[in-house]
Amino acid sequence: MALGNPVPSDYPALFRNYLKRATRSALQPPIPQDTFPQTGGYERTSQLIHTLTYALQSPDMWMEARDLLFSLSDTLERTARHSDLIGLLEAGLRQSEAVADLDTHALLQIRLALLILAQAESDRAYALLHAAYHYFTGHHNALHQGEALNGLARWAIQRGELSEATTFTEKALALLPADAMNEAGISHRLLGAIAVDRLAWEDAHTSYQQSLHLWQRGNNLRFIGSGWANVGSALRGLKRYDEAIAAFHEGIRRFETAQDLVNRAMVQMNLGNLHLQRHHYQAAIEQYHAAETVFRQLNRISDLARLYNNWGMAYDGLAWREQAIRAYEQSIGYWDTLQNSRMKANAQDNLGLVFFAMGRYAESAATYRKGLAALDGLEGSADSTLRALLLEHLAEAERRLG
Repeated sequence: MALGNPVPSDYPALFRNYLKRATRSALQPPIPQDTFPQTGGYERTSQLIHTLTYALQSPDMWMEARDLLFSLSDTLERTARHSDLIGLLEAGLRQSEAVADLDTHALLQIRLALLILAQAESDRAYALLHAAYHYFTGHHNALHQGEALNGLARWAIQRGELSEATTFTEKALALLPADAMNEAGISHRLLGAIAVDRLAWEDAHTSYQQSLHLWQRGNNLRFIGSGWANVGSALRGLKRYDEAIAAFHEGIRRFETAQDLVNRAMVQMNLGNLHLQRHHYQAAIEQYHAAETVFRQLNRISDLARLYNNWGMAYDGLAWREQAIRAYEQSIGYWDTLQNSRMKANAQDNLGLVFFAMGRYAESAATYRKGLAALDGLEGSADSTLRALLLEHLAEAERRLG
């Protein structure tokens, strides 16, 4: 007795033809950012992921799969589907190597590195970026050399190695072609981030303004939103609060239009930092809570590390000491994972201050000593300033202990 229809003998060929048609059909213009939810964008994206997953397993479909992978990457990133994107990029790396498409392989190394860097996979991210940089150097591709160098600068900033980050970024700017405005904008944004870590707010504002100017010459809502958010951060540092709030809301407006959940959360964290600076602690906590939901969902370790440090300061401002201790301990753990000794020591100094305010002087002194140990071997000006602060706080805690 027959059960159903027999499977055609040429089923594998029929399936490959189906996949080719489906993949080519997917390569139509992307759904406009400002109509993504209304036009069924989420459902269509899930279908495309399913199609691409199969297409990336077939060497004779590589060209179609490669094009769809690049087309789909932006949508997956701005809609916070990072785990899906990482899986597809990993598959793309394997297949590009198998079919000896080395140009694409190196580009995918950069894309994947930038994603996993935010999840604290520092060593692998560096290896991928380093390999891509050397490949494109050997093939005299200045644009992609610049992209890899900007990625290496992000890696160095995350580790607190600011001089190395500056070198990478300035080298990228020297290499990038004149028409590479988006990537040059990224370089200036990175210089701004380096200035922020050095508390050089005027320099940060200048770099961020240059970045925004370059991005406004294009029409990418995500870049422009980032530009406004960065300018807002520098204005906050300059205590130009009303201008900063206006800039942050310009950024949020762009990110909401683009359905970019991650960058909207970044601006929410920055708004929280502004409220923190103005001692509006409850308002700061509300913004941090909104941002944490996205960061935790995506396992963005570097963002969570900064968030919890600032959250601890907001709790401390309200004299909610136990909550502040837990927040700082979270931050210290994340900075340790990221191997960023300076930022770990900064959070330990903050934690020590909470213990001191509670009269727990022995714990306070022990925490300051851990911060000083984290700074061993670091000799930058920011390190020296923090070391002096920790020594001052330690001396006061020891004085109280008698």
